[in-house]
Amino acid sequence: MPIFDAGGNLCASTGYQTGTECFLQAAKALTIADVSAKPSEADISKAKGLLLDELLGEFPFVDDADKCHALAVLLLPFC
Repeated sequence: MPIFDAGGNLCASTGYQTGTECFLQAAKALTIADVSAKPSEADISKAKGLLLDELLGEFPFVDDADKCHALAVLLLPFC
């Protein structure tokens, strides 16, 4: 999967990444859109919707804190 290097750069090119010492073998259908260094409000809203509604929306969390912890666990490997 694409990952971020220590400098915060998205490494999404197929092949060996010297900065991360990782190899990316992406599926042929994988298309990764460019990520803006300064996302717009619409970009942020779309990302939040994808994570909170599409990915976690149907899970029966007890409260918002539970949803927050689940989201944190999903994002931690990328931070």
